[in-house]
Amino acid sequence: MSDSSSTDRRELEDRLVARATSDSAFRQRLVDDPHAVVRDELGVTLPDDVSVTVLQESADRLYLVIPRADGEPSDLSDAELGAVAGGRADGTDILGTSSVQTCQYGEPGC
Repeated sequence: MSDSSSTDRRELEDRLVARATSDSAFRQRLVDDPHAVVRDELGVTLPDDVSVTVLQESADRLYLVIPRADGEPSDLSDAELGAVAGGRADGTDILGTSSVQTCQYGEPGC
């Protein structure tokens, strides 16, 4: 997954966390049915075989989430990974703007 997709994913996660922090009903819905919340709030339908686990920290329990190891096979295509990270299979993000970067060989960032 590209750095841009990772950033998009973090921004979307931050958005969900911020709302869950301030809205207890939303928080419970996110815990109970994260697939539906992602679909309803972000407009992204996650594949059925993608598991989403929402964990709530407490005073005596913290969680550290680490990304999968490099080289570990992914069952998702690049388009599906983009959708999970906030993009869509058509190359746009949730706002409808292009999430696909194209450039000519030799341009900065290529």
